[in-house]
Amino acid sequence: ETIYVKCKGNMRHRDFIDKLAQQVGLEQRGNAFQIEEAVINKIRSMKAPLVLIDEAEYLPPSTIKTLKSLCEDLEERAGIVIAGIDLDDKFIKLTMRHKEGFEQVHRRFEGTWEVLSEMSEYDVRIICDGCGIQTPSAREWLLENIRNYGAMRTVIESALREANETGKNITAQFLNQLFPNYKRK
Repeated sequence: ETIYVKCKGNMRHRDFIDKLAQQVGLEQRGNAFQIEEAVINKIRSMKAPLVLIDEAEYLPPSTIKTLKSLCEDLEERAGIVIAGIDLDDKFIKLTMRHKEGFEQVHRRFEGTWEVLSEMSEYDVRIICDGCGIQTPSAREWLLENIRNYGAMRTVIESALREANETGKNITAQFLNQLFPNYKRK
């Protein structure tokens, strides 16, 4: 089972805990500690849970204790992925400033931080295969013009929708007409 939490710029510690509770199907009753404990117990009861915390660069430092609890209490019981921009640097800087909890959380992920680079030809091929985009020119266009997964998702979802509505094949020409601003110079 997958628990997905997308963080936002104005998210507070309590908002994060409430979102976690919502994602595992719990009501947000009690104080932050009680909700956090209920969330951890619920995740422990799941079969092969995966906790995905997206755009974690927006989390306030006050959430670090919750992340620490998740890491400790779910060790070997759940996978935890924390995704965001420059998180390793952020954790290192806050660890060096001796901010409470950051050293412990950073230590749990040390050596496992994975910096995602631009999409490779392999990534584009796998995504196109999964979405049914078989035209070589469309695949080449995507490889040449799209550099990140968010843009790839937007382009492919829109292209598939448009192709379905118009009955046209997804080709480079089709993508150029649909997304003239994505063309890299």
